[in-house]
Amino acid sequence: MEAERNFDRLLEEAKDERTGRDRFFELAEIDPQLAKAIAKNPCAPPELLQELSQSEDAAIRESVAGNPNVPIKILWELGKEFPQQLLDNPILSLLQLETPNLSDKIPHETITCLFKLETVPDYLCQQFLTCNSPYTRCTVAKNPQTSSRLLEYLAQDSNFNVRRGVAQNPNTPVPLLEYLAQDSDSWVRRSVAQNPNTPVPLLEHLAQESDSWVRGEVAQNPNTPVGIVEHLAQDSDDYVRWGVTKNNNVSILLLERLAKDSNSEIRIDVAKHPNTPLRALERLARDDNCSVRYQVAAHLRTPADSLRELARDSDGIVRSFVAANPNTPVEILQQLIRSNYDVRWYLASNPNLPPSLVAQLAKDKSFQVCARVAGNPNTPVEILERLAKDRNFQVRRSAAGNPSIPVRLLQQLARDSSCEVRQSAARNPKTPIPLLELLARDRICSVKELAQKALKSLQMVAEKTSACI
Repeated sequence: MEAERNFDRLLEEAKDERTGRDRFFELAEIDPQLAKAIAKNPCAPPELLQELSQSEDAAIRESVAGNPNVPIKILWELGKEFPQQLLDNPILSLLQLETPNLSDKIPHETITCLFKLETVPDYLCQQFLTCNSPYTRCTVAKNPQTSSRLLEYLAQDSNFNVRRGVAQNPNTPVPLLEYLAQDSDSWVRRSVAQNPNTPVPLLEHLAQESDSWVRGEVAQNPNTPVGIVEHLAQDSDDYVRWGVTKNNNVSILLLERLAKDSNSEIRIDVAKHPNTPLRALERLARDDNCSVRYQVAAHLRTPADSLRELARDSDGIVRSFVAANPNTPVEILQQLIRSNYDVRWYLASNPNLPPSLVAQLAKDKSFQVCARVAGNPNTPVEILERLAKDRNFQVRRSAAGNPSIPVRLLQQLARDSSCEVRQSAARNPKTPIPLLELLARDRICSVKELAQKALKSLQMVAEKTSACI
């Protein structure tokens, strides 16, 4: 009880604006809670705030970012991590009055983070409009919270990247998109063609563009009508036809047609497309280009007969992708286990490996293959038990990171002689709090820091949960 009263007195002292400079430094060394209180105190010495800005405790750094006494250089740096605290800091409005061209003095990275917020006030956007940096004006142009009035101003900017930023903004009004669709710069028109809010009549107009890059972006836009997409699939330019393969709404008939395209890049993307029909995949499985066959081997809808054919492919990477495909039939996987190291390495991570094949791969002559088995979430417990005792630390490290590993094996691996194994245990989301507390006292700093970070994350989740309750 007495200790609590003493701490409360120290906490009051840390919050008191009349506390002396040297005393602030003393209190900050005693306890992180006191340091956090000082970080919020508007009379805290700037030198101490600079020190606290390097704290490992995010809550302390966040408090420093909101302190009006923080050195300006430190404020800009912390603003990248805590843009809302920068925005709320009382010193910001004072700096705007005192510092001409303030927006030119704030680092670009900080401005970018600031404009990701939904709460950037209009007056601040206004100031950034007059800055000398096109990068900054472009950041304002892309911000979904920038008002229509300011977007109108930016749509006439002399720098094409700024106008392009307006064209990319998902909240740019249609009249402005229509205006920018006439821009002399093709990059601006391309951005209008990409915008998810570009209306159909404007997409139809842009589909007639002489610039193939613009037509290619229209082909990819999910709002482009089917008739226009079909027309663009016959375009003489490769980029436009390639754009059609990127459209998730492309029809099966078009995918079948594009599977026969003379351009291999287009056939590769057809082989990747989630809606590619079985007939097209069967055709592409026999393609002369091995990169096309890679994609077919990895595709989740590739028919078993095509996978069987690809499992005999002369290219080892094709066979490796078949080995990793979770839909590859067991009899094909059994054939592939006799392949070279690369294929077995991919095979070891297949989530649908039968236990008999897992057992074989767990005894592989290559420790890298054994490590992949150890990290496979579907590896049976009895095999994990053996791999957790493997003489190679890389195998044990993979086992320690396996999200399906039983806690009793984690207890063993958290005490492993290899710090890399203990690091892996500290990263494992399944590691219980008592084990994390043990690892947080590890003699190796990297292990200790990972465990402490995991404990803080769990604490934050618990606090949020209790707040919701």
